[in-house]
Amino acid sequence: MTYPEMIGQALAPFETDPDTVCVNLTKRILDEQEYLNPNTIKVVIGQNGDAMYMSRSPVPTTINRPFPDIVAFKQVCIIPFTRQSLDLYAQLEPTPGEIAESIDMLRFLEHGYPVRMVETDFDTHAVDTEEDLAHVSEMMENDPLMKRY
Repeated sequence: MTYPEMIGQALAPFETDPDTVCVNLTKRILDEQEYLNPNTIKVVIGQNGDAMYMSRSPVPTTINRPFPDIVAFKQVCIIPFTRQSLDLYAQLEPTPGEIAESIDMLRFLEHGYPVRMVETDFDTHAVDTEEDLAHVSEMMENDPLMKRY
């Protein structure tokens, strides 16, 4: 579900940093099944708040620490661009990582353009499978925001 507050959160970096190219909301992954799900796009975020890498694989790894002891984030998919950055994105060639992972934001990252990540408490659920569709349909039936429309 997309809530109006999410739009404000995603737009905030454009107001404080005129060099912002693209913003993407992110949420901490608390459920190990979601962390393991290839339809959940995981994000490794640098200390400056920009995405370092995105993957459908579980990142960061649990080789040295079990899932409850790592900090993992996912893409929430509220993604504003400036008009200029959207034009730029369309002109950039697709990249190997973008193609391999099937994650469009990797095009910016692999060409050296930052994607600012903004943590949110709001959650979304991608619809990539029939099971996802059923889950999201159920979420919509029980969502108070949907009743307003």
